[in-house]
Amino acid sequence: MPRYRNLGTSIFLFCLAITIVLSGGFIVWGTPAVLAFLLVINLTTFALFGWDKHQAKKSRQRVPENTLHALALLGGSIGSLAGQRCFHHKRSKSSFMRWYWGIVAVQTLTLITYALAG
Repeated sequence: MPRYRNLGTSIFLFCLAITIVLSGGFIVWGTPAVLAFLLVINLTTFALFGWDKHQAKKSRQRVPENTLHALALLGGSIGSLAGQRCFHHKRSKSSFMRWYWGIVAVQTLTLITYALAG
């Protein structure tokens, strides 16, 4: 099997590009930009969890955890949780879950701060 350098970066940039393009399509249809971005990044993150689970079962090249965390941090935390639950993937790995819940905590605190300030 060929070894790919920076596979995680490539997957992350590809997912981000898909998110931006699809978000643009939703915006053209009249969906607010933030809602369009969150919808697409969560769908993308969910799909990537499914793909990573498939790759794990086939013992193939995996999606790096940093890529999954980066997508969650950018707003895909709901898609990440849904992917974990639906595909039974990464749920028992405590280091992954600590990072995930840390991301959710930061996002929650950011939303609360924003709501109180505005």
